[in-house]
Amino acid sequence: MKKILLTLKKTDSVLETFDESVWNAVLENLTVFHDGSLVFLFRDGTEIKV
Repeated sequence: MKKILLTLKKTDSVLETFDESVWNAVLENLTVFHDGSLVFLFRDGTEIKV
């Protein structure tokens, strides 16, 4: 959480475009399966399957 907050404090305004440093601060892991499905694992434990 500290890493996320430090990353966000570096920005001067609300994010309007993709910011790689913010993405890297919140994403723990991305798994890509052979069938093309994805699993995003965020640092807070949230998991999203697409």
